[in-house]
Amino acid sequence: LSWVAEGNRVHFNLAANTTGYVGVGFESAINPSISIKDVVIGEYAQNGTTFLIDGYLLANFSVSNPSSGPMRDNEFNVLNGIVQKLGDFTEVRFSRFRETGDV
Repeated sequence: LSWVAEGNRVHFNLAANTTGYVGVGFESAINPSISIKDVVIGEYAQNGTTFLIDGYLLANFSVSNPSSGPMRDNEFNVLNGIVQKLGDFTEVRFSRFRETGDV
């Protein structure tokens, strides 16, 4: 995970030695006790299809309970999103405004 702040935007680069999902979560600096967490998740499927989700997770999220999230946001706040496969790595690159109002 790396990021660069530029004005009112932040540019992110995520890479993991995996096939499938790569994501990052954000928490409110003003009120970290909020039970909703903002997330951006990218997927590179085995057939080459890519997905990018701007969403949120509830406090009860669990991999063993997939119906608990992630939920899609009402507004897509991801700018210039790219999901790609680089060798054994899945890479997700995107930008977003510092303040999205999500969390």
